[in-house]
Amino acid sequence: MDDKKLLRDIGDLIDTKLNKNLKPINEELGILDSKVGTLDSKVGALDSKVGVLDSKVGALDSKVGALDRRMNNVETKVGVLGKQIESLDVKIELINKKIDKSQEETIEVLSELITTGYNSHEKRIKRVEDHLHLPQIQ
Repeated sequence: MDDKKLLRDIGDLIDTKLNKNLKPINEELGILDSKVGTLDSKVGALDSKVGVLDSKVGALDSKVGALDRRMNNVETKVGVLGKQIESLDVKIELINKKIDKSQEETIEVLSELITTGYNSHEKRIKRVEDHLHLPQIQ
């Protein structure tokens, strides 16, 4: 029995020594477990913040997409307006040429009318003078 007691004493001694030597390691493991828990909660908080950021980035992406579509529409409309302005410029130029031609024709017709009126007036004066037998003034 002495052997059993000796073995038990040796076992108890080993357990005591192991417990004494493992106690700081167990304490460190407890601290590490606590820190891992803290890290896990912080990672969870970061994950939720990343989720919020992802949703905000998604919202911004959709807004940028909508702005891109609107800008494309505006660019298309500006292009159409540019073509319409070019067309109007050509039409205005044609109208201005027609106005110039019309003014020239009007001036020609008025000149002819004035000349004809003047000549007719001269003829009437001549007839009146002839009818009244007035001497001609030189």
